[in-house]
Formats: sequence, structure tokens, C-alpha cells
Amino acid sequence: MPILIEFKTAKFDPASEPPNRINPIRGHSILAWLRAHVIPEATEPAAEDWGWYSEVEFEGSNYLVGSICHDPEDGSTSPLRDWMIQIHKQRSIADRVLGRNKIEPGDPLAATIVTALRADPAFLEVHEHVD
Repeated sequence: MPILIEFKTAKFDPASEPPNRINPIRGHSILAWLRAHVIPEATEPAAEDWGWYSEVEFEGSNYLVGSICHDPEDGSTSPLRDWMIQIHKQRSIADRVLGRNKIEPGDPLAATIVTALRADPAFLEVHEHVD
């Protein structure tokens, strides 16, 4: 189960992002921002059919951090967009069999990201939950 972080921002212009050649979903901007300001150990964002992702080794654990940006459904021209970050903790087969090393609320990487988003007034309505 991933941790999901949802928020709104006009900080980025999704139209200026590099194209996702697999599926035209936006989300590169937030991963690039996180890499530059919060988690420099993250890999360069890469495209996937469901959006964008980076891999991160953080405090001894490996993660996949995914992102997507939703265009407004009402045709609004407002620069404010809905964004979602998904955090998946990678676990060994032994961890899965023995039920160890699960991602849980309060996960250190998720807490670091949420704290950074909430500290910047450009990010609005920051909500974290376990899917």
C-alpha cells in the first residue's frame, strides 16, 4: 500500500514539462523540485505509463516516488492544479513473507516530503493518507 500525498499548487507550469512519451500524463515538475530542494538523492524523474517516478534511497530504505498532475475537469484556465505523490517502499521477499518493513503513516520519507510542502506557501491543501 502506498502513501499518497495530495495537494494543489500553481508553482509549476505542467505544459512546459518534458513530454511523457509513454502516456501524456504530467507530473515531472514536482519530482524535479523535490530532487532539487528536499531529496537530492532521488534519481532524475522518468516517464511511466501512469505518470512520472524517481527512485530514492532514504534512511536505509529504497522507495519509488511517483507523481501525477491533474488538469482541471471544468476547463478552468486557473494555473492552480491538483497534484498527487505516491510513495512505495520497496521490500525484499523475506520482508513480504515475514510482514516486515512495511510503509506506514509517519514513514520518514513521507514525513520529510509533507513537511517541505507544508513549509512552502505555494503548496495548498496538503493531505497525506495511506491508500
